[in-house]
Amino acid sequence: DHVAGNEVCEAFDKFKAKDLSKFNSLTKWLNADGSKKDTRGERAYVLCDAPLLLQNARCNPEVGYFCALHMLYLVQQKCAEEPLEHEHVRVVVNLRSVAEWAKDAGVRRGKFLQAELSVRGDAHSQGDTKIMTLEVEPPRTVGVDSLQDELEAPEAAPRWRRWSPIYLFLLVGLACWTLALCLTFRSPQAKHYCRETAGV
Repeated sequence: DHVAGNEVCEAFDKFKAKDLSKFNSLTKWLNADGSKKDTRGERAYVLCDAPLLLQNARCNPEVGYFCALHMLYLVQQKCAEEPLEHEHVRVVVNLRSVAEWAKDAGVRRGKFLQAELSVRGDAHSQGDTKIMTLEVEPPRTVGVDSLQDELEAPEAAPRWRRWSPIYLFLLVGLACWTLALCLTFRSPQAKHYCRETAGV
């Protein structure tokens, strides 16, 4: 689906513009292949149901790809809190509940990014693989300002742009006043008045 692919690319560009450090952290995490495991971020993470998460996000007008990418960043941060052993080369993360939340989130259930993430207590290891499941707790309060509102807010215009109509109005007014003053003092009556005032 070329349309969906372009939309994902646009979401990545928007995410990068909003916060470059988070964008770099997420892309490094998503591209990790497990070839280096000297740091936690370079282990390979297998994100089960990530395609379903993106699909549900796209179908839900209250979510979209941009919020889905930010949720993946929050998933990354939550996974980083989990202890890993040196032998762990791969980490399998079950995102089924996050994908379902992308479908259900909205005005009645609460903003998508308001939900709290947690790792289920039955995380375990199988050889060199750590397996964990993410759980979602929907927000208790609906309709309050949230991280999602902040992320989706349009960029504030520079101050000079916000004030430019006022400055333009003042400038035009000053120009008109100056022109009227020049015309007034160039008239014969004004010259006669000036001579009388000066005692000429």
